[in-house]
Amino acid sequence: MTRSTALAAVACIAALSMVSLAACTSSTAATTATVTPAGHSPTPADTLGTTAPTATSTIPDGVYRTRITAKDLTRLAIEDVGNAGTWTLTISKGSYFLRCAPTTTSGTDCGQDNAPKDILVEVGWLRGTDSTVWFVHDPVRTQTMTGCNHQCPMGGYRMTWKSDPKGLTFSNYVGLGDEAGPVLANWVSQPWTRIS
Repeated sequence: MTRSTALAAVACIAALSMVSLAACTSSTAATTATVTPAGHSPTPADTLGTTAPTATSTIPDGVYRTRITAKDLTRLAIEDVGNAGTWTLTISKGSYFLRCAPTTTSGTDCGQDNAPKDILVEVGWLRGTDSTVWFVHDPVRTQTMTGCNHQCPMGGYRMTWKSDPKGLTFSNYVGLGDEAGPVLANWVSQPWTRIS
């Protein structure tokens, strides 16, 4: 797996569509999922559609962090241990940056990138109303900042967010366009602590 493929995989897709940035279009596919304990049903079918609103999300600015290990993923019955890592989400004025740092040296964390330190995974805009936030990728800026070439994350996803005194929690993950696929546990299985 190349580094750029790993970055795209970490960004929330089970399979990456190999298309050029110039040909990037948003499909109407969406997948609704949440991480649930064995024997429980996922969230009911989605009704919000697949097009992000134009309004900037009201999700609070700040830097948030969460950590998920390969053992956590196994406990949640999630096969792709490449989702393990220490994830840092920076939110500022309707934009976001998502980074990942390995929690082990096994070469599996952060999309099996084998990076010794944190890597920038994706960049984009935050759209939404009320408690729904849409993460809309900016593939051009992501390519400029990461060098991901034609395999940059495209599409996006949305979730329900909730603020609490320690940070944020996410639920009801929905992958959109190229990102349609299984939910990533790094988003919804544990809270995100505000670090600044």
